Amino acid sequence: MKTGTQHITFSDSGGGTVRYALKDTGCSVIALPDDLSVGPIHPYNTKTRIEWYRGLCPEDECLEYADEMKAASERFWQAAAKPYEKRVVWYSLRSVMEYAGFLEFLSRQDDLSGIEVVDLTGGIAGLGSEIFGGEPYRVVTDALGAMRPEWIGAALATSRPLRDDEVAYYRAVWARLQEENTDLRTLWRGQLYSAPADIYDEFIYRLVPDEWRSAARVVGEALGTLSEEYQLSGDLFLYSRLLHLVDAGRVTCRGERKAMRLLEVKRNGL
Repeated sequence: MKTGTQHITFSDSGGGTVRYALKDTGCSVIALPDDLSVGPIHPYNTKTRIEWYRGLCPEDECLEYADEMKAASERFWQAAAKPYEKRVVWYSLRSVMEYAGFLEFLSRQDDLSGIEVVDLTGGIAGLGSEIFGGEPYRVVTDALGAMRPEWIGAALATSRPLRDDEVAYYRAVWARLQEENTDLRTLWRGQLYSAPADIYDEFIYRLVPDEWRSAARVVGEALGTLSEEYQLSGDLFLYSRLLHLVDAGRVTCRGERKAMRLLEVKRNGL
């Protein structure tokens, strides 16, 4: 068993935040780059998921991203399987990516001793007194990556073991989602649900103007609006749905499809 603490996160941005905040502690921080809010999850298999990603956006940069994510995901699961004296799992149930990643991690754990969680869903109290007239307030973010590094210490102080009823509930949720095994998972009123891949299509279409606009801007506006309360989707999936609208003839494009920053889109006027 390795001595010290391993911190486990479920996004690159979240892992980077924790790694920076705890850089002087000598702990290990790992991050799962694979967004389990999308793609096949029954069973979880990196090869199957990467093939799905290749079909999601079959362009040069997307394929390169898929290969890099496969290697990084496999390194994560190898590191997460190593026994540590203490493991701290970070997540917010306001982020579909973090929620789903946490559920997959939990499903793999036969022994929960030595595992504690930092659940950011309800926010962290007692922060930000310099902003609101000297009075502390509760910080609520939609994902770990949205936390400031200086808040991580206060969040870490809330770490605790999971209760038996929580473990049973989370495992039941993941078993249901794996059985349904749809291409998309989303949050509604704090609950995680399976959803069809086209659930955001009309929403994305309404953001496409009648004049040319960068596809990256359209995706960014969609991402920002969908993340007002919950972090519901990643930019790659939203871009793939924008390309689907192009292929369906509802949106016209010009430029190179291999990257959203190189493509412009507009409504085709039909």
